[in-house]
Amino acid sequence: MTHTFNWKIVFKTYGALLVLESLFMVVPTLVSHVYGEWDTMSFCISTAMTLVAGTLEEADAVLSHH
Repeated sequence: MTHTFNWKIVFKTYGALLVLESLFMVVPTLVSHVYGEWDTMSFCISTAMTLVAGTLEEADAVLSHH
């Protein structure tokens, strides 16, 4: 009996975790903005990049037919 690795579930889980992490990153972004910190744009960029990466990972897992 051979065991195959289910990459679809791995990528879907990884994508969901990235999306969840990007949601948690919204809090420091808002706090940085409220306090007028200089690194607000850095938080915005990293939050957006994490959200996009997570969304692409989930979409790839859903759209792949392997």
